[in-house]
Amino acid sequence: MSSEETQPRTSVESSAASQVDYLGLILRHLWLTVGVVLVAMLGTFFYLRTLSPLYRSTTLVDLDTESPNVLGSMSAGLDQPMGGRGARELRMNFESQYRVIGGRAVAEDVANRLSLREDAAFLGLSDVKSPTELRAALAKRDAAAVVMGSITIEPVFESSLVRIHARAASPKLAAQIANTVAEVYIDQRVKRRLDVSESSAAWLRQQYEDLGKQLSASESAVYDFRKERNILSISLGDKQNLTGEALGELSGQLFLAESDARGLRVAAEQHRLVKTDEALLDAAVQGVISSELIEGLKVRLVDLTVERTKLEATYLDGHPQLASVKQQLAEVRSLLLREVRNSIRAVEAQLGQAEQRVSELRARLDQTRSDALAMGQDELTYNTLVSAAAADRELYRMIERRLKEVEIARMLQQNRVAVVERATDNGMAVYPKVAFSMLAAFVIGVLLAFVFAYLVEVLDTSVRSVGELERLIGVTALGFLPNITRGTGVRRSTRAPAKGEDFERDTFVIDFPKSTMAESCRSIRTNLIFMGSEQPLRSMLVTSAGPREGKTTASVSLAAVMAQSGTTVVLIDGDMRKPRLHKVFGVDGSIGLSSLLLGEASLDEVIQATRVPDLYIIPCGRVPENPAELLQSDRFRELIAELTERFGMVVFDSPPVVPVTDAAIIGAAVDGVVLVARSGTTRREMIGRAVDLLRGVNANLLGVVLNAIDVEGRRRGGYYYYYYRHYGEYYGQPDEKARGGDSAA
Repeated sequence: MSSEETQPRTSVESSAASQVDYLGLILRHLWLTVGVVLVAMLGTFFYLRTLSPLYRSTTLVDLDTESPNVLGSMSAGLDQPMGGRGARELRMNFESQYRVIGGRAVAEDVANRLSLREDAAFLGLSDVKSPTELRAALAKRDAAAVVMGSITIEPVFESSLVRIHARAASPKLAAQIANTVAEVYIDQRVKRRLDVSESSAAWLRQQYEDLGKQLSASESAVYDFRKERNILSISLGDKQNLTGEALGELSGQLFLAESDARGLRVAAEQHRLVKTDEALLDAAVQGVISSELIEGLKVRLVDLTVERTKLEATYLDGHPQLASVKQQLAEVRSLLLREVRNSIRAVEAQLGQAEQRVSELRARLDQTRSDALAMGQDELTYNTLVSAAAADRELYRMIERRLKEVEIARMLQQNRVAVVERATDNGMAVYPKVAFSMLAAFVIGVLLAFVFAYLVEVLDTSVRSVGELERLIGVTALGFLPNITRGTGVRRSTRAPAKGEDFERDTFVIDFPKSTMAESCRSIRTNLIFMGSEQPLRSMLVTSAGPREGKTTASVSLAAVMAQSGTTVVLIDGDMRKPRLHKVFGVDGSIGLSSLLLGEASLDEVIQATRVPDLYIIPCGRVPENPAELLQSDRFRELIAELTERFGMVVFDSPPVVPVTDAAIIGAAVDGVVLVARSGTTRREMIGRAVDLLRGVNANLLGVVLNAIDVEGRRRGGYYYYYYRHYGEYYGQPDEKARGGDSAA
């Protein structure tokens, strides 16, 4: 049978079982739970009896009332309602006021007004009887801290309202504290606003005077600058415009002067190239040197030259008329040369004048440009001075306006905080909260009980469920055997004895074949059959890790249900140290297994029939001195082979595995081993040790059977066991159901 096939529970069953486990944990330790809960509740009850009651009274205050706007638009910015502010600013303002209301400053004033510094009862000093000690205690006691601890601030959601709760030993004192806290807060708020207004007004007056002096100095600086730059009559902009126009005009004049100078310079250069009189006359004739007089002389010279040519063609050189023309021609040439030289000298003089004018215009232009640049710098300086004066003037006017507003606010003294409902002296007791405290004590008691029960469970290393066998030890769980209890029915049935009737535990399955015990054994038998499907299981050993774990009961029960299924079974008492099977079945135990192994009897002589059909028994016989040596003999193995040929199943009952080696020897010789563990008794380490010993001799460990399970559901895995508890009831006979009776709850 695979490990997957041995899983008995579905996911739904596991969930239900885990829920039952928590309840089962409490039920298994019910008295511990009840004791812890009772101690917690009684301790809380008696502690509450020692406490003095506290009463609570409440004052309702509005932190943002609507005041009449008597100043109209002049009140803008003085004391605006909080509703006109942003959500974040509004929230921060309210939070600040809550802390101020519950702060030390208000508590100090409340303690002084109500004379709480001398109130021993309020300060918790009622037990101090000595006047001297009381005075010393009152001096050390922080009354403000006590007041702060007695008040609670509760904002009303989505409003500007706030509840001021006060607790005290009497309703009257609680009401007085709540009302006084509101009054003190309002008075301190008004005083604080007065102080702020006074300090603000003083600061504004000082700033007003300082800014007046600063404004006067700024305006004087502007005037002095205008006076120094000679711009008192005209503006600096007009002066800059005039300077710009002068720059343009000078630039034009300089351009014309430079053009004239270039022309004169060219003419003068040409004149300087003419050296002889003939060259001068040629230059004059060619128009290089020209004037009105020179032009007239040039025409006269040409006319006389033409006339001379004509006369020379007609007359001889001495002719008077020719001579007269030649004389006139010489005079014109002389006069033309003189005029040319005079024109050259005039050009030189004009060139000098033109160059002088160009120099003068350039100097004037440079000066004007320099003045323009200086005027630009002056403009920056002037604008800076004017801006500073304007800023000082604006700040001066703003401070003047704000000073007037503050003075008006001081005269008006608006207060937006008001008491909506005053506290009354019929406050209810709020401490101690008896119902809540008792409920909390109950819950805490249950939790503590659960923790204690869990610790007990954790410290308990015994195995209590088949799930623990598989999960913690890693062995296959073949099934479980329920704890056998007395019946509850009026009559005996096939499922359980009658109420008060005695019964034998070892033969319970034989006596009550329809009991829950019998059904559990049949389930284990079925698992064993499936595990031997590949290799038939013909012989097996039933043992346990330690003594008194139910291995004999398990071996008898399993052998009985196998025989009831039609298989011939022989049950052998292999416990040759403390044999018990002969007593269980009431047979002769003088001869048995030891007799066979020692050769003192034959097989037929030791086999004895029982009252169960197909079930036979071989007792232990005489207890030998060396049981381990007998079990290791060849005769023992031959006996097993012979028995498996004659019987369908050979079942051995043996001593425990851990104390002695007999079980390990038998386990190595048979086809399989069934290990029995007792729920709540067998420790996990004992089972692990037994498993190691069996595997050490190569024994085929079929699995573990968990014995003495409480199927009432008070053990771990109760859901799974609860199912088997009612299995027998479901298949019980109608008459048996009517009569009642149950074997193993």
